[in-house]
Amino acid sequence: MADLSHWDLAEIFTGRDAAYLMMGVDPSDPEASKRSAAHVLRRMETAFDGAIEHAMFDLYHDSERDDESDLMPYHAILGSEARRKSYGPFRKYDDREPLEKWLKSSESGVQNEEFSRAELARWVRENGLKSAYQFDLEASVPATQSASGATVPQAETPAQGTADDTPAATAVPNSRERNTLLRIIGGLAMATYKMNIHGRMDGITEILDDLAQHGVTVSEETLRGKLREAARLIDPPADNKG
Repeated sequence: MADLSHWDLAEIFTGRDAAYLMMGVDPSDPEASKRSAAHVLRRMETAFDGAIEHAMFDLYHDSERDDESDLMPYHAILGSEARRKSYGPFRKYDDREPLEKWLKSSESGVQNEEFSRAELARWVRENGLKSAYQFDLEASVPATQSASGATVPQAETPAQGTADDTPAATAVPNSRERNTLLRIIGGLAMATYKMNIHGRMDGITEILDDLAQHGVTVSEETLRGKLREAARLIDPPADNKG
């Protein structure tokens, strides 16, 4: 695999660059174009399409009445930086124009969109994907000493297949435990913050602020996604049922 350590300085990646890095190929290498990243890009495109569908639902559907069950699970989508930025005005001021503009521009596809390191790391981690490049720089690699006494990174346990294989799930989360945690998150939001997780989720900023005060940094999109998943598992209160 190519030395990709110089990419550790990057915080934003195009879809093309991210796909090559997941394969263990340096995107800046002139020879990279001779390698096909189509199999990785297809997986990313599916996840990116899921982010588009969620945005369209938020813009054009009644979240209190329309069924979200047909949407891709929130952890499986891959959101670009342009999408994240366009959501700010929409969430704060109900300004739909930036999000509508992004939806039109997203037609160019995942390859030319830009993604943050944090979002790529989350997507890889939460979906159990295999990536030759470590987007999550905080996930340290244990070190061992060589015979000469030099400290060298410990090799990862080889996974089945090669770096050119389609990123595949390496672990399947326990769905029962995950659903229990989602119910706890949703229940706390409803009980402690009086939030309607089946509706607009007013008060989400308060939760984010409280989490930050306790050293827990979570993006609004991530929290909102978990609450949406929780809402599918928790029946709305009787006075919210329509």
